[in-house]
Amino acid sequence: PSRLRQLPRSHSANASGDRIKAKLAAAEQRRMQYEKENKIQKVVTQRQKKEQVQQALQEFAAHQAKVMESKEKKRNQTTEKKEAQMKARREQLQKREEHAAKVRQSRQHISQSPVEVH
Repeated sequence: PSRLRQLPRSHSANASGDRIKAKLAAAEQRRMQYEKENKIQKVVTQRQKKEQVQQALQEFAAHQAKVMESKEKKRNQTTEKKEAQMKARREQLQKREEHAAKVRQSRQHISQSPVEVH
């Protein structure tokens, strides 16, 4: 009877050792799966961060382009306004010179022609 009791104990000890090994193998498998998923998640996170940075840079570049375009437009408007003012000044000066020339010519004509006294 004592031998019969020992067989199940040794049998149960082997079974218990097999269960522990199975649990350890399952735990190792879960750990490896977790590490694999963790690596994948890190790659995904890095990719998302990179995309966010790229998007922010693109948005900033687009904003800078709009700012530069706006500045260029204002600069062109200012240049056009100054050119229009200069043209108006040249025309005004030309009219003054033409008028002064007519006045000189008229005075010269008067000084050269004899005055008729009636």
